[in-house]
Amino acid sequence: MSLTTDQIAQIKKFINSRGFTHIEVEMEILDHVASAVEDKLEQNPNISIEKAIREVHASFGIFGFSTIQDQKSAEFSRILKKQFWQELKSFFTAKRGGINVIILLSMLILIQLKGYLGIYMVSYIPFLLVVLASLAIGISSHWKFRKWKRKSLMLTASLIPLYLFQPQMGNFISILTRNISETDPVLAGVFLMSSSYVLLLLELSCYYTIQWGYKWTYDRYLKYT
Repeated sequence: MSLTTDQIAQIKKFINSRGFTHIEVEMEILDHVASAVEDKLEQNPNISIEKAIREVHASFGIFGFSTIQDQKSAEFSRILKKQFWQELKSFFTAKRGGINVIILLSMLILIQLKGYLGIYMVSYIPFLLVVLASLAIGISSHWKFRKWKRKSLMLTASLIPLYLFQPQMGNFISILTRNISETDPVLAGVFLMSSSYVLLLLELSCYYTIQWGYKWTYDRYLKYT
């Protein structure tokens, strides 16, 4: 037998009441639970939908639906890592080679600024760049994905590196550059240019991974809600 719209809505409500509100996780759990509930109702037409749902939930064991959420989190993490490296490699192909050239030219300008402002002042630029880039990406992502804010596990996972790791890396580069400059200003300049170059590539790779992640999860999950 097929479940009615109201019965499916009851299952969704139960899933959400257990704390599973990400759309991708909800849909995966719903698929498992709805199928099991259908079987129970076929075997015992007199059982209530509420009791059938509770029995199915109990069959998941002490961890309940958490197992499915953990599986989806691990799956999305693997997918995003793979895509991130693909995006990073694309800067060394014809697809985004022009962007790579612009970044390299920007690094040359950065080194020129060292002669005017001094290595100490210029050393703060990587941190400021990554903070500004993170803010710009965060704001643009907020407006584009605001409908799915805190509702999509894929989008949440794709934004984590942008806010947790990139600013810390920018700050680390700034501090290390100042320390190196105390003994070797030339080496400090080379380190600043090369590390800032890598940092900008990582930042842009994060941005393109976020965009890709949205399309991936929209095509598979979000557009059906």
